[in-house]
Amino acid sequence: SVKPDPTLSQAVEIARQMADFKPDTVILLGGGSALDAGKIGRFLYEYSTRHEGILEDDEAIKELFLELQQKFMDIRKRIVKFYHARLTQMVAIPTTSGTGSEVTPFAVITDDETHV
Repeated sequence: SVKPDPTLSQAVEIARQMADFKPDTVILLGGGSALDAGKIGRFLYEYSTRHEGILEDDEAIKELFLELQQKFMDIRKRIVKFYHARLTQMVAIPTTSGTGSEVTPFAVITDDETHV
């Protein structure tokens, strides 16, 4: 179950569960927070297949997201390409209206320490 304003640690836990299960399809069901946590969890799972051990290294995950944040804040660098395996297809089913999370490549994740 995903709490409102999902944290990076929630997304990492989702990715770890995916790594254990190795799904070929990821179905996200819920409101914007659940969809965002699932999108980041899926990204981390697929990213981890080319970066062995990252799911066990909380510091490396924080560094990865700091890099993403810094690139997003610079409008000239907002398109960020991550070369990772496309292992899964994703189906997003929203249960609330208005967030638009099901149709965007973006996700909102809260830092566990700063709550921002």
